[in-house]
Formats: sequence, structure tokens, C-alpha cells
Amino acid sequence: MSTSSQRPGASTASPLKTDNMQYPDTLGQKIAAGQHYMLLTSYESINSMTKRPTTKSSIALYIPAGGLTTTIGQTYEEIEGGALFAQSGAEAIKQFEARDQEEGSIAGAALTTAMGMGTARFVSGLKKNVLQRVGGGFLQAGLGLAVNNHLSVGYKGPTGFRDHSFAFKFFPKNRSDSDTVKSILEDFQNGSTPRMVGKTSLGGVSASGFFKSPRHWEIKFMSGGSENTYLHKIGMSVITQMQTNYDPISMVSFHEDGSPVQIDLNLTFKELQLVTSKDEVKEGVADFVAEESARIDAGRPSQNTINGPGSTKIGMDLDFTS
Repeated sequence: MSTSSQRPGASTASPLKTDNMQYPDTLGQKIAAGQHYMLLTSYESINSMTKRPTTKSSIALYIPAGGLTTTIGQTYEEIEGGALFAQSGAEAIKQFEARDQEEGSIAGAALTTAMGMGTARFVSGLKKNVLQRVGGGFLQAGLGLAVNNHLSVGYKGPTGFRDHSFAFKFFPKNRSDSDTVKSILEDFQNGSTPRMVGKTSLGGVSASGFFKSPRHWEIKFMSGGSENTYLHKIGMSVITQMQTNYDPISMVSFHEDGSPVQIDLNLTFKELQLVTSKDEVKEGVADFVAEESARIDAGRPSQNTINGPGSTKIGMDLDFTS
């Protein structure tokens, strides 16, 4: 297996990390000329979120086709009566954000939320009951009116942790290439599977009651000897799936020494942290809720259009005006 430090023509100003593996074999020679490639560095995991600072391995590979795609998803849902829940929800957050965070305040927040939702449902139900007594068919057919269910779009949070998939194709031309690819595949396998804690076998059967989580992986897109800042960044990740195909063209082909002519490797990584906005946060949740509550109480439209311009003030006075 060759490294950049062993190969003539490699960049000396910004070499790859020591003890690295790379494919193709000429990758190190092209770094000085601004070669674009991926650098995948693995670390021993301590738990699902933290890792040890020292590296386990470093693998430099070409960027595969379709490998520069990333997706960020958010979850929203339509909430019936959502506008009516807003005020009770704001009060609950204020209680939950109390500094003492004692059991009583948390329980109070839960009770406030439950009571508020119950009140909102009561108000909504009462309005519908009155309209139904007037006659839903009369409103719809006679006047062309429909009952307002106070729909709102509620934010539920990020869809989930981002996944990134890469499909590599290896065409080893000689014994050195085959050995390098074999070492890379073994390292990815070791870095995507758990370790056994305690005794590993007892008469051929696993005797350990626990698995230690697999390695963490740092993925960077490089340009020459430095990270390419024009591309998206991928957070610390784990390998959730590894698929190796030694027969990608449905034709079994080997070199004379038994090494495959072509190998396809598909890796799927999942980030360990959610992507959040870098927008400045000027206030805490409690301050934001207090400001919004004051706007509602004063009858001013909310900056966040919880109720929208000209909407009905929501409260216990059961105001049915529009």
C-alpha cells in the first residue's frame, strides 16, 4: 500500500495525513495541481455522540458521480384549530422556561397546555355547534359559506438527520492496486461494524452481552491540500450501510492472482447532529413568547402571523366576530 509521503511527485506543502490509504494510486501526485477528492477520516467512538481525538484511519478517494448532493428537510403539518392553541401554548412555554425548572413548573406547563388545548377545542366546538344549529347546508348552499376550522401550518422540527450516499467504482490494474482496494474495503468494514465488549467467543458462539458502537467518520471535500469551501459541509457521521459488489457487470472476472477486475462500493452515511440555521437569535424563547403574548393582548397583528391581520382575538370571552 502506498502513501503520499512515499510517492515521488506528491505535494510536500500540503500532504495527506500519515498512514492514509488512497485510490487511485496517482491521487497523491495530483494534489499539488489542485486535484479534487474526498478525505474520509475515522475515529474511535466513545458513545453515540462523542469520539476519541486520535484518528483510526484516513482514506482519500476520488469524488464519485452524484456524490455532491445534500438534502435538508423540515416537517410541517396542518393543524385544525392551530390558531386557537397559540395562546395557551405560549403560556405553557413561559412556565417551562422558568429558571427553577422544578418538577412543579414542568408539571404546570403540561397542565397549562392540556387546559389550553381543552379550552381551544371547547371554543372551536362551541362555534361549530352554533353554526350547525343555524344549518350547515344553508350556509354552504344558500350563502356559499364554509365553517372556518382555524387551520394553521405548524412546524414540527427537522425531518431527521441527513444521509449522504456515495457509489465508488474500483478498477485495480495490478497487484498493488488490488491490495490497496482490499485494505480500503477492510477498513470501511471495520469502521462500520460494532466491536464486541468483553469475551468475543465461547465455543464458537458470541459470549459478549454488549456491542460497542462503530467508528465516527469525518467527510471532507478537498481541493488540492485544503478543504473546498464552495461545497456543502458534512457533519460527523456514521456508516449505516455498506454494500460491496465484486460482480457489478454480471460477469465473473478475476486477475491471474484471483483479485476481482472490478469492485463497486456503496456507502451510506448518517450525520450525528441536526443542521441548524446560523441566523442570529436575539432573544430567548421566554422573551419571544412574552412579546408575542403582549401583541395578541393588545390586539396588534403578530409579527409571526399566528392569527394573521384582522383575525379574531382569541380568549375566554368566546368572541365569535370575524
